[in-house]
Amino acid sequence: MPSLLFQLAYTGSAPFRRRRVCHDVPEPSNLLASRALRTHRMHRANWRLQVRDVKTPRWSGISKAFGVKAEAIAVPKPARSVPEASADARRALRILLDRRREGKVVADEMSRITVTMPVPRPGGAAEEPLVLMDDVNFPGGIRQVFRELRPSVEALLEGRKLEFCGMLEAEADGLGVFKADPDLCAVTLVGDINVAPFLRLLKGEFGSSPLTGIVIAVNPWWTQSSAIGNPWQTGLRRDAARLLDDGGWKPLYYLEAVSSKSDMVEGSLLFCYPYTQWMVYDIAGHLLGEFDNKPAGVKVLELLLASK
Repeated sequence: MPSLLFQLAYTGSAPFRRRRVCHDVPEPSNLLASRALRTHRMHRANWRLQVRDVKTPRWSGISKAFGVKAEAIAVPKPARSVPEASADARRALRILLDRRREGKVVADEMSRITVTMPVPRPGGAAEEPLVLMDDVNFPGGIRQVFRELRPSVEALLEGRKLEFCGMLEAEADGLGVFKADPDLCAVTLVGDINVAPFLRLLKGEFGSSPLTGIVIAVNPWWTQSSAIGNPWQTGLRRDAARLLDDGGWKPLYYLEAVSSKSDMVEGSLLFCYPYTQWMVYDIAGHLLGEFDNKPAGVKVLELLLASK
């Protein structure tokens, strides 16, 4: 029987927002879960019980909820290849859609999501290790990035009556549009300089589906509304502030290889729904730290350096 860590995560408001209560136990047990939750009976509705499997392979931990409205969530591990990352992102999407169907997620709560997957090196083998984007040369620019990313998008939406609708306006912008069931719309490579057509899509100018369904921004790179367009383009920035800054975008999956060649350290930054934390791993797959929000690059490198 693998060793498990029961982690109580508070989901309510202050003062307990960052509090974690951990219990190492030999096996999942309703009795143990009850004892752990009884400690916080007054705030019981706002505590979620997570089960962290520390010894079994990734994604093979506890998969079912058990006891006192507790939820068992295995801590994800970073994928080692592009196809593996696509499979993990697809699994996260399936879990989200299942939860929406079961009423565990409010319909509007995660209708705007982001998925960031590694892009393969042009001409590289499918199963080769992940590479840093800064180390990859794309002679064809963003159009080539889209060509390399497209198989991952198709894998993400596999089995959902996928339809490629074409490029959103200019092909050089890299904004590929995909439709899939149930009422999914995925758009690739939206950034500060090519965001205008995407904002029009979100407003329903290309069809009503984005107004009622789920929009997935795949490998987005926009920053904030103040960096979009020119200062005199007040309408564009106003739309960006409403639809991007305040648009309710939430990460579903994020995997990025991280390294510092000068310090000879490598690792990865991972977010994978339904786990609620951002995680930093070293190259050997050891978890170095967890964060409520996406950590800055310098913090990730600090953790990697400290682990040497």
